[in-house]
Amino acid sequence: MSEHIANVYFRWVKPLLEHEEGMNHLWVQVPPMAGIKAAWLQLQLPAGIYAGDGDDAGRMDSSGRRILPYPDSSSELLFAVYTEHPIACGITAVILRLDTEDAAGNLSSESWTVPLRIVDAAEAEQLELELDEELVTKIKERAAGRDQETQEDERELLDCTPAKIIRFEAGHRSALEKELWIEG
Repeated sequence: MSEHIANVYFRWVKPLLEHEEGMNHLWVQVPPMAGIKAAWLQLQLPAGIYAGDGDDAGRMDSSGRRILPYPDSSSELLFAVYTEHPIACGITAVILRLDTEDAAGNLSSESWTVPLRIVDAAEAEQLELELDEELVTKIKERAAGRDQETQEDERELLDCTPAKIIRFEAGHRSALEKELWIEG
């Protein structure tokens, strides 16, 4: 028996994915969940479709689920979804699964099917794609934030200590070598 946990909202940046080297992003919003101690979100992808590490990669458990650190407040996640090699065209689905644990330790799970249309490159070019501009803006803002964090980290980690140079001169002997040298 499954109990309704939350109304999870999700949208694709574009309505399709190219069957070879295609890329899309799935935005997921999980509203606050009262009485929930821990929550995890996971994508179950069809064969040949992969999810990038994204900006939430650092918050994953050992089974690959994204950890929602504060289930009592709203969470937004952005998943990069892509193909590397050609896959069959048509309609497929990504399964979005939310696992929760309440204060009593009871585990619950709820899943949603997110349809995704796979097309070849020629068909993608012919279609007039409507991008979700709000999500495109979010992706750009997150990318700019990561770039800025990377630049700040690089500035902090810059070490200008001169390298220690060790020279070996075959004919030169130190005082200790001269003292301990045994001619033989």
